[in-house]
This record gives sequence, structure tokens and C-alpha cells, in this order.
Amino acid sequence: MKMHKTVVVRCLLSALFLGVSSGAVLVIQTVQTYSGACGKLNGFPGLMQKAGFVPEGSCNPRPHAWEDCHKHRCVVDGQKGHCVSERLPQPDPQTHIDFLCVCKPNPVSR
Repeated sequence: MKMHKTVVVRCLLSALFLGVSSGAVLVIQTVQTYSGACGKLNGFPGLMQKAGFVPEGSCNPRPHAWEDCHKHRCVVDGQKGHCVSERLPQPDPQTHIDFLCVCKPNPVSR
């Protein structure tokens, strides 16, 4: 009987570990995808932005065309950068825009 309890506890701990690690991977992937996004995000990325995990950039938050984002200076997370356009994994259901203005930090020169 004691052997069965040990197996059940190990299975539950393994399932808990898998759940926590997959959640951590989702958070890291979301931060990498939306880091420096200019404007408010929706859904899970928006929740991460409100929690402070996704830093917000200072580019044009409401671009109308792909080129509206380019060649502008911006600041993200206290670092100077430049604005670029990046494709979204899914178009925004409200505006039907499939790209996002993102502030990328300038590389540090040597």
C-alpha cells in the first residue's frame, strides 16, 4: 500500500513540474516576442505588459501602414533604440492589423 502512495505522489509531482515548466516557457516566449511593443497589447501579452514583464516602447502606438514604424527614435526600458515593424503571430481582431511597431535597443558600439 505504501508503494502505491509513493508512485501516486511522484506522478503528481512530475505533472506539477511539467505544468510549471511549460508555463515558464510560455512566459519567456511571450516576453521575447512582444518586448518593446509600442502601445497597449491585448490578451495574455497585455496581461504580461501590465504586470511589467513586457517593457513598452515609445514608438508610434497606432501605425496605419508598415512603413509608419521605420526610421523613428524611441526608448525602451531606459535604452535608446529605433522603431521597426514586426509581424504578429495572429492579426489583431479589433483593428485587423497584422504587424506591430517595436522599439529595438541600439547595439552597443565597442
